[in-house]
Amino acid sequence: MTRAVYEYHRKLSLGVPASSGWYEESDSPVPPGPAGSIPSDEKSAASPSGLQQQQQENIFPHLANLCRDTPWNPNLTIHCHSGCGADQLSLCGGLAEARNRVQTCLRLAIDAGAGGGLIIPPIIAAGTDNNQSVCPGRLWDMAGLQQTLGNWCPGLKVRTTAACRDGENDEGGSTSDKMEARGEAGHVKTVNLPSRSPKGPHYSITTSSTSSSTSSFRKAVDGFLHEASLGAEPIVVRYSDPYLAWDYARSGEMATLRRDLFRALQYNASLLALGHAVHDQMAEATGKGDRFIGVHLIGEDEWSKAGSGGIEALLRGYVEAIRGIGSPSAATPASGASPGRGDMRRRRGVGGNDPSTSGDQIRTVYVSCNDQAAIQKFREMLQPLNYTVYATRTLLKPGDDGNSHQHGNATLLAQVEALGLDHRDVVEYEVLLHARYWLGISTSPLSTLIAHARGDPGIADEEEEATAATDWFEKYVYPHSAKIAAPDGSAARREYARDMVVRGDRFTKLLAVSGDDITDYFP
Repeated sequence: MTRAVYEYHRKLSLGVPASSGWYEESDSPVPPGPAGSIPSDEKSAASPSGLQQQQQENIFPHLANLCRDTPWNPNLTIHCHSGCGADQLSLCGGLAEARNRVQTCLRLAIDAGAGGGLIIPPIIAAGTDNNQSVCPGRLWDMAGLQQTLGNWCPGLKVRTTAACRDGENDEGGSTSDKMEARGEAGHVKTVNLPSRSPKGPHYSITTSSTSSSTSSFRKAVDGFLHEASLGAEPIVVRYSDPYLAWDYARSGEMATLRRDLFRALQYNASLLALGHAVHDQMAEATGKGDRFIGVHLIGEDEWSKAGSGGIEALLRGYVEAIRGIGSPSAATPASGASPGRGDMRRRRGVGGNDPSTSGDQIRTVYVSCNDQAAIQKFREMLQPLNYTVYATRTLLKPGDDGNSHQHGNATLLAQVEALGLDHRDVVEYEVLLHARYWLGISTSPLSTLIAHARGDPGIADEEEEATAATDWFEKYVYPHSAKIAAPDGSAARREYARDMVVRGDRFTKLLAVSGDDITDYFP
């Protein structure tokens, strides 16, 4: 990210009470502690002097401009959910999917002019059979988000459920009960918008010769309230499902507001600190800093829904891609575009010296995958080719990793293994984000998220920031492919002439596989 954005979030993480009057103050965030103790980022804040400086720089210009021009309705509160949880009022999990739901909720609430606020409920943790909820602050820096909105979009107040705000444990519990306890439902009229399929329709701002801008979501909310003769009194509008619900491309916001919202919503600082610690262990294991290949590998279950040919065919595709990464022959992006963005990332220090200029091909791989059997098969396929493959457990477990790795960190391993699946994904996301090279697959929302984060020009360098208007996927992944619109208005399909072809820039690559194209609505 740019220096201004980095410094802004660094100051937010210091935990100094903020100057915004509506914002609840609290103690500083607690650094990672005993296994499983991840503090909630519900109430940390930034230093007033730092915020005043950032306000002058205006590092969220598109967000500020939109919110300044939005007509706000102080009686309207939006409660986003996706029908998950025992009370069917929580957001469904999966790290990339949940993140998209939260960011989309922000965009929809601004669009609707929800001056009464946006309620972000607990997240149903992945892999828990819809019965364990997590407060948003356990995954994201909610305090930083609130502070950012307080300074650049003061018309929108974001809040979580009562128990999450009160700093209770990791369990989100019943959303409706906790809202009742604070008078957020029950004492305020609550209505439900008609449910939406996760695949469509997609809301947007459209322009025409007769109207400067028309928002389909604002029209949907206003029309619903008008038909029900509501809106003159405080009201909570529940909306499901926000996944992929906003079309940034059609709204002309791909390089503007989408980027601002992405930067505003950061992950929990304690989880990121664990990710940095794991990354440091990886750097120690390689002895070469970040000169390793990060791989987001999908497992057999996820691949069976997206591809064909079995898990072995998928792994062969990954192995062939890895053999070309970090070598002199891999210095040119697969699409034929210039590798300028990767050069920016190298100059800012994410990668250290480029081995392609010294003939030193990288032979160390860090893999993130929730399928342990797939990781083992992957390791067995790479080891005969003289690659050393680490996963978080083999990296951190002292003395027994199968790679003659003698370092390890039992305390850090215990902390990571005590986390839920989504929390561990945040930790490994941070490792993959800062790997020298990275490889994912286009059909995975999490791979798409990581590729977006690494390819966003704001992550590269200030001097590229001023001129980069092309989406990373459009520049490096989509050339020579076809986007096929869905007749029912759901996500389009991206077709490649040949699947399992490596595409990307010099340092960030995807195995391109035909499937749903979600990037217009993502991250």
